[in-house]
Amino acid sequence: MLAYAKQQINIANAEKAVQTAKMLPDLSVGYFNLSQIGNLTASGDVAGASNRFTGVQAGISIPLFYGSYKSGIKSAKLRETIAQTNAEYNNNVLQGQYEQQMLKVLKYKGSLTYYRNDALFQAKLIIDNAQRSFENGAIDYVEYFQNINKGLELKFNYINTLNGYNQAIISLEYLIGQ
Repeated sequence: MLAYAKQQINIANAEKAVQTAKMLPDLSVGYFNLSQIGNLTASGDVAGASNRFTGVQAGISIPLFYGSYKSGIKSAKLRETIAQTNAEYNNNVLQGQYEQQMLKVLKYKGSLTYYRNDALFQAKLIIDNAQRSFENGAIDYVEYFQNINKGLELKFNYINTLNGYNQAIISLEYLIGQ
């Protein structure tokens, strides 16, 4: 997207150069070679293929009315300014998206650190303690189920956080690749 916007700036610059060049004098040089077959020559004979008329022509054209050229140049300058503004806008949008995605990655990374250092260990303890307490008869089936559910919920949240982190990394890589 940013490369496209920069290309539009280059095109606008080229258009402005073309419009400016129209105000300059135009030089022209030409060469011609004509056949006179069938026409009468100065000696009264009929001209053949060897009777040729050749010449060189040179000219210079100078624009007299600059008004239309000036408006074309102003229009080209305006298109150049628009292209530059669009490029700056696209750059700011991409920079904002990049920064937002980096914050998302860092948020998920912090959560993953918490889960890996604390929560997964706590989930294992909750599940193990619930299993032992149920086997020893210290808790009934409802409490056992609630404790197992808490431990599995922590593990499930870890997996969701890991998925979110991976998705954020993929989105960041996509932004960088644009």
